[in-house]
Amino acid sequence: MGSRSNSTDQRIAEEAAQWLIELEEGSGADLTRFAAWLAASPRHVEEFLFASALWNALDTLDEQRRIDVEQLVAAARTNVQPLDFGTAPSVMRVPTTTALWRGVAAALVCVVVTLGIWSGVDRRSTTYSTDIGEQRVLKLTDGSIVTLNTRSQAVVRFADDVRNVELTRGEALFDVEHDASRPFRVVAGRVVVQAIGTQFNVHRDDGVTTISVVEGAVQIALADESSPRADAPAIRLSVGEQLEVSANGTLMPQQGAEIERVMAWRERRLIFRDESLAAIANEFNRYNKRQLVIEGTATRSRRITGVFHADDPGALIAFLERDADLAVRVREDRIVIQGP
Repeated sequence: MGSRSNSTDQRIAEEAAQWLIELEEGSGADLTRFAAWLAASPRHVEEFLFASALWNALDTLDEQRRIDVEQLVAAARTNVQPLDFGTAPSVMRVPTTTALWRGVAAALVCVVVTLGIWSGVDRRSTTYSTDIGEQRVLKLTDGSIVTLNTRSQAVVRFADDVRNVELTRGEALFDVEHDASRPFRVVAGRVVVQAIGTQFNVHRDDGVTTISVVEGAVQIALADESSPRADAPAIRLSVGEQLEVSANGTLMPQQGAEIERVMAWRERRLIFRDESLAAIANEFNRYNKRQLVIEGTATRSRRITGVFHADDPGALIAFLERDADLAVRVREDRIVIQGP
């Protein structure tokens, strides 16, 4: 991310910290102004991501409140080293713990810097995951951003000469920081996706991996463990293009890819175009603990087009209840839709 010694970086960092404190303490923060501040610059988002991750880490550092704050602040002022913000990935999660007092928060930042708690952790191989309905934004050590969708898992393995991320399940959006000396590769099943200064989405579902390019371009090849196979022909995808790879390694370029539809999950919208009800239920079940169960062969194959909110299958249920051939049974842990 570069040096943070100039006044602009310092100002943005202070603003991010102030917003975090206001949101944490519930002191009547103006959410409209906060949203506008985030939207004003990607740097604002980066700063808030880092501040949030650091805040969460510090919250467990002195649970018994045994640290002499004033003494630490005095000592730290004479031995403060600049934080290397390129050494720690940031995780955006709105803090939910009891509010830390301002003096302690400031002092603990000094402790982290002085003792090397933050930058001394080896983060070259780290697993990140999300539960049902959860989404996470990760800032990796190279500055790349990974947005994990619900029920997803990614393993990050960085080395001096390569940056590898294995998407073991689910879906993720990758916004890659360019570094010609270290290729950025995403391994998903039998596929290796190599970024060429780009933003792309990877989705694994029932053995099929779908790659969609939002910006720039990627190069795709079949995988041999975590590296492209030497005998596998590489396919280049450009912005707006999409490729599906089956479980047996068959490459299936998609015509007329709808990138807006692919990316709607970031706004927790689900867009379906003539999809089977079984597939729609499977997608809803990624976001909701109360699962949809479709019974009946014809009912599972029924085709539907529509736009829904991922966290609320109620609109879909209301639509299906209008069909006299279907019966909807709502239970504690699932919603059963029965039909022919």
